[in-house]
Amino acid sequence: MLILRSQYLTYETNVRPHCELSMINITKVTVPDDVKYMSQWTDYELPGGHCVIDKTICGCGFTEYCLGFGSTNKYPTVLCSPRITLLENKYEKHKDEMGFFYYRSELAKELFEGQYDGVIPGRNTKKSRNMTDEEKRIYNKKKFDFACSYVRSVYNNCACLGIPCRIICTYDSYHVIREALSDVLGGIRVIVDEFQSIFNDAYFKADVESEFFGDLQITPNVIYLSATPMLKDYLEGIPGFDNIQYYKFIWPKSRVTTANVKEYWVSSLEDELSKIIKLYKTQSVSRPFKTIDGMPVFSNHAIFYVNSVNMIRRLIIHNHLTPDECNIICSKSDPKTAAKVKAIKHSLVPPGSEFSVGRVPLEGEPHKMFTFCTSTAYLGADFYHTDGMSYVASDANVLSLVVDIRLDLPQILGRQRLETNPWKNDCIIFYKTLSPDKMISEENFKKWTLEKKENSIGCLKDFENLETEESVTYYIKGVLASYEKLELKDRNSLTDEEKKRLQNFEIGGNTKSYLGVKTYYVQVDDPNEPGKKKSIKKKTLVYNYFLETAERRAWEVSQVDYRSDVSVTRSIADLDNIVVTHYTPEDVELAQKLIDTIKSIPRFDDKLKTYCEAREAAKGNEGLTKRILDYYKGQDLENLYSYFGLEGCRANSFEAAELKKILNDDIKGDLVRQNLYKDIKLKEVYSLKSLKEYLRDLYTRLGMNKTPKASDILEYFEVREKKVTDSTTKKRVPCYQIISIK
Repeated sequence: MLILRSQYLTYETNVRPHCELSMINITKVTVPDDVKYMSQWTDYELPGGHCVIDKTICGCGFTEYCLGFGSTNKYPTVLCSPRITLLENKYEKHKDEMGFFYYRSELAKELFEGQYDGVIPGRNTKKSRNMTDEEKRIYNKKKFDFACSYVRSVYNNCACLGIPCRIICTYDSYHVIREALSDVLGGIRVIVDEFQSIFNDAYFKADVESEFFGDLQITPNVIYLSATPMLKDYLEGIPGFDNIQYYKFIWPKSRVTTANVKEYWVSSLEDELSKIIKLYKTQSVSRPFKTIDGMPVFSNHAIFYVNSVNMIRRLIIHNHLTPDECNIICSKSDPKTAAKVKAIKHSLVPPGSEFSVGRVPLEGEPHKMFTFCTSTAYLGADFYHTDGMSYVASDANVLSLVVDIRLDLPQILGRQRLETNPWKNDCIIFYKTLSPDKMISEENFKKWTLEKKENSIGCLKDFENLETEESVTYYIKGVLASYEKLELKDRNSLTDEEKKRLQNFEIGGNTKSYLGVKTYYVQVDDPNEPGKKKSIKKKTLVYNYFLETAERRAWEVSQVDYRSDVSVTRSIADLDNIVVTHYTPEDVELAQKLIDTIKSIPRFDDKLKTYCEAREAAKGNEGLTKRILDYYKGQDLENLYSYFGLEGCRANSFEAAELKKILNDDIKGDLVRQNLYKDIKLKEVYSLKSLKEYLRDLYTRLGMNKTPKASDILEYFEVREKKVTDSTTKKRVPCYQIISIK
C-alpha cells in the first residue's frame, strides 16, 4: 500500500507474538530510612528517557513531588492523568501555586470561540448545519492552533519568571501539550500517572489509549508511574515497552503499613450494602467500632466503591437517602451519567433538593455520611475522613463491576489519607464469584484469542493492499461501525474477500479483532494558496496491543481470581502488605469441603448432625469458624446449632422438626419478654384487666396459641399487689405495681 503511512505507526503495524519480545529487567531503588514522603528525598532526581516507576505504596506524595510542590524537582513537568476527578482534586489543592496550570480542552475551546469570527458548530445553528468540509477543517485547525498557543504562552510565562512549568492534563489532551511544546520536550519530564489505566480502559476507548501511547513514543522523557503497575509479563507483550527501564521502590519497613481486608461471598451485593447503610443511618452499635484509650469509637462515615451508577441509584432509592447524606463521585464528562444522578427521585427527597455529581472534599472540609465512588475515584483521589470505613462491591459476572484484586484493591486501600482515621487501612469487600455458565477454560480462551489475532492480521494484510483512497475510507468505516452498518454503496466498493473479512469482526462489545484506528496528518499542496502546504487528517488501521492485553487481563481476573471463594482469598492474601484478617485460603478450602459434603446429604436431620459435629471440631480454628458462619449465618442449620449446641441437638436425635418447634416456642417467649420490657414501665400501676387485654393482643400479634392471664407477667417482673379505685366505676380493682425486672 502506498498511502497512509507516518512515523507514528511503524511500531504498531508489525504484529509480533508476546514470546518474541525482550524481557524487562527490574532495578530496585532503596528509599532512605528518613523519607516518608518523596518531597523529603532532597537528592532524588526524576530519570530521563522512558521508564516505569513502581512506587509500590500509595500516599507517598510522588505526584506532589513531580508537580514540584515542596520538592526539589527542577524539571518542567507534565502530569497526565486518566481521571478528571484526580486532576480536579489536584487543581483544588494547588490552583494558587506559581507555575501550576490545568489544561482543560473545554476551557480552551470556550476561549477560542470567544474570539473566532467564523462559523461555530452548534452555536451558529443554521449556518453550522450546512458547514462545508473546508469550513469544518478550518475551524478545527484554528481551534487546535489556538489551544497550542494557549499552552505555549503559559510555558513561556513560567520561563520568563524563572520557574519550571507544571502542567496537568488528561490522557486524551496530551497531544495538544506535545504539539505546543514539541521544540522543548527534551527538557521536560512527562509523567503518565496510574499508567495501568491505559490497559484497563482499552475495552472502552481503545483507540484513544492507542493514540495517547503513540504520542508518548515520540516524547523524549516519559515516566510511567503507579503503585500498582500493569504486571511485568503484560508489559513485555507490548512494543514500546521493549527493554524499558523498570524501577521498583523499596521503602523502609517503618513506612510500609499493613492493610486489613475482610472479604465476604454474597448472593446479592445490593442487599449487603443496604444492610451497611442501615447500620449507619440508625447509628447502630453494630457498625464498625474500635476501642481507643479505653473508649469505643464508632465509624460515622461509609465509603462505597461501586462501579455502577445504576446500582448506586437503586441503593439510594431503596434506602431513602437524601442529597444531604450522599456524595456521588462519578464521571462528570459523560452527560448521560450526570443525567442519571440528577434523575434520582423518591418520596423523602426534600422539595427543591436534587442529587448531583459530587467532588472529593479537600482536607478539613466536611464529609457526608455516605460517599459512593465509581472507578473514576479508585485512582489518585485523596479522602480525608476522620472515621471513614471503606466497602467494596465486586461482581465477576459483570465486566464493569469486577474489581481487579491486583490493580484496583490496593488503589482503593490507599485512598484514605488521614493517619488519625482508625479505619485508614481497613476494608471490607463483598463479592460474587463467577457463575458456572460463564466459565471459560484456558484452552478455549487461547483458541479464541488466536483466532482473533489471525483475523486481525488478515484484515491488516487486506488493508495494506487497498489501492484507492475511497476503498481505504470504506474499509475503515467497516471497522468503526461494523460491516452490517455500512451503507450499500460502501459495501459495493469492497471485494468479496474484504467483505467477508469485515463480517468476521466488529470493534466494541464482543469484539472479534484486535484492530484499532489511528489518526495522523499529512502535508499536501494547498490548491487555494499555490506554493503553500496544508494538513490533511487521515486514518489508518493498526494492531491494538492494549486491547489484546486488556482482554487477557480481564480473563485472568474473572476466570482465575474470582473462580471460587478459595481463589479470591488466595489472590488477596498474595498481595504485598495486605493481611486477610477474616480467614486464610486454607480456612476457605476446608469450609468449602464441608459445604459440598452437606449439599450431597439428602436428609436434613443427617445434614444437621454433620454440621453440628463440624462446628464443634472447628472451635479451635477461629478463621474456619468465621468462614462457616459467613455461609450459614441465618440458615436453619446454624440457628439450631447456635441455640441447642451439639449435645442439645443430639438429645433430640437431630430431629429438625421437633427442634424447630422448641426453638420457635422459645423465640416467641423471648419476644414476649422484649415487648414487656419495652412497654411495661417500672413503678407504674396496672389493673389486672388491662394487663390481660395487653397480653391477649401481644400473643395474637406473635401468633401464639396461649390464653392470656395477668399473672403471666410474674414470670418477668417482681410486683406488689394493690387495689386502686377505678376513676370511671369508682370501684376498687385489683392491680399490680411493677417493682423490678426479674
